[in-house]
Amino acid sequence: MSRPLTETGRRAVRRHHAAGMGRSDIARKIGRSPSTVSELVAGAGPGFDRAAEVPTATAVRKAGPDARHTEVAHRLHDVAEREIGRMTQPQLYFDRGGSMHT
Repeated sequence: MSRPLTETGRRAVRRHHAAGMGRSDIARKIGRSPSTVSELVAGAGPGFDRAAEVPTATAVRKAGPDARHTEVAHRLHDVAEREIGRMTQPQLYFDRGGSMHT
């Protein structure tokens, strides 16, 4: 059985929530489970509904890898162009082998 949350703990949760701190961060700070924090905040008004923030967070998270993929694609394109240039250039061939070489 868990210990009851004191009034001091409740005030701390409300204060941290009002400051914009996340559920898990608040839970770590006060030494309680995230579900306890959610229940307390839900009873006090608007909770941790961040559905509106999801598209922006997803775009930010994907921006790093997308930029890296673009950079790698450009580098591979440069390598491919250089190698195609080498393959299509006339080559000078020397045959240096055997005792009957003329």
